[in-house]
Amino acid sequence: MDTDSTLLIVFFVLLSIAAMVSLFAVRMVGAIFSKKIRAQIVAHPVRHILWFIIFLGGVFIFGMQLLNCGGIQPRSLLMIQFSNLKQLGLAARIYAADHEGKFPDKLPDVFTIIPNERLHRFKDPKTNELHDWYYCPGYKDSDPANTILAFSPPVTYSNRPQRIVVFVDDSVSFMEEPKFMILLREQRQKKQQH
Repeated sequence: MDTDSTLLIVFFVLLSIAAMVSLFAVRMVGAIFSKKIRAQIVAHPVRHILWFIIFLGGVFIFGMQLLNCGGIQPRSLLMIQFSNLKQLGLAARIYAADHEGKFPDKLPDVFTIIPNERLHRFKDPKTNELHDWYYCPGYKDSDPANTILAFSPPVTYSNRPQRIVVFVDDSVSFMEEPKFMILLREQRQKKQQH
């Protein structure tokens, strides 16, 4: 366990203890001023202790969930990037519809359609570094559906490098690196032949 995790556990344990002490103090102060509360504590001490333990357990479980999550998991961040590329693909299709079926010469041309800047760059889920999306210019919306339009840098998830790829039909897919490289090479060869 790293230092940050240990500090978080200590923080939540201390928070739980502080919550317990403050609740106990509030209850005892209430008991001093209210005979009714004092009678409830004396009549049912086990109930109050159990409620206190349940509360403490809830605070501890909540803290552990935050610790386990550590924010958003890399897979969730990867799905966000998947969605972002899908939106860029849709914007490129809108652009093509307005320009006789031709996709833009460069990806930033579609940014006017989608002004949300978080979509404009790929955010690596492990390092949080921002990278430009890779774009394949010079295609039309009439090209074969499996023609790659844009893709992410390689992302290693579950020990296999993958790419997030959007095609000219705006479908999006995760592709393992070897399969992606073969498809991209074939696509470039076909384009050079035309």
